Amino acid sequence: MGNGHKAPITCSGNAHFKSPFDSNISMSLYNLLLVPTITKNLLSVSQFAKDNHCFFEFHPNHCLVKSQATKQVLLKGSLTAKGLYAFSSLVKPS
Repeated sequence: MGNGHKAPITCSGNAHFKSPFDSNISMSLYNLLLVPTITKNLLSVSQFAKDNHCFFEFHPNHCLVKSQATKQVLLKGSLTAKGLYAFSSLVKPS
């Protein structure tokens, strides 16, 4: 972790969800790690972009995740009071 301390990983796995802007587009998070002592969900921007063929566009109060091929908006995150971008409307595929 950033403070040099170790934290136990209790579970790992993958997750898949649909873009809230286009339900035909599924996105994936691979190698997720559950660390109960961490209270925020953290994302490797570069790994997510690589795995999902997309790019991030950062703005002062929000960020966009766009398709590399079509430039279509796939996700929108809002800047929180703590300075992190949060994605609040994700849908699991059925």
